[in-house]
Amino acid sequence: MRKGTKALALAAMLAAAEIAVLLLASFVPSGRLALAALAGTANFIALIECGRRWSLLAYAAVSLIGVLLLPMKAPAVLYAAFFGYYPIVKSLLERMGRRRLEWPLKLLLALASMAAVLLVYKTGFLGGAELPYTAVWAVFAAGLAGFAVYDILLSKLIETYIKRKMNKR
Repeated sequence: MRKGTKALALAAMLAAAEIAVLLLASFVPSGRLALAALAGTANFIALIECGRRWSLLAYAAVSLIGVLLLPMKAPAVLYAAFFGYYPIVKSLLERMGRRRLEWPLKLLLALASMAAVLLVYKTGFLGGAELPYTAVWAVFAAGLAGFAVYDILLSKLIETYIKRKMNKR
């Protein structure tokens, strides 16, 4: 099998698995955020095994299919707004080699993504209703704390995956 065909097949299988996890998130109300994050972690495998181009295509396909076809849109919006592309951006930021700039950029990206999700939520689901000012700040503070944990756990997961992959060769 040619390398391009193998990459396409693996990226498509990973995208299908991500859609399945997002579909499960549609039916598990208490696990929507965690399952959307889990779906996004599969994208680092596509990035490592298939390359950035296939990983981006898998992200785009899952985002589009998720938003259009899933019965509950919230997990698909979370995936599209952050979790799907974050492994790709994380890879690019960590390759810069500028540790002092890495975390501020990651936090800025997380804040921008949370603001986008909140905007979609307010306009689409609440009909433009205003949220209390303190509630918005609490969501952002909790979101940044959760993001930091997610980033560290994703790093550990990627490290473990690469070590196991190297041991099998």
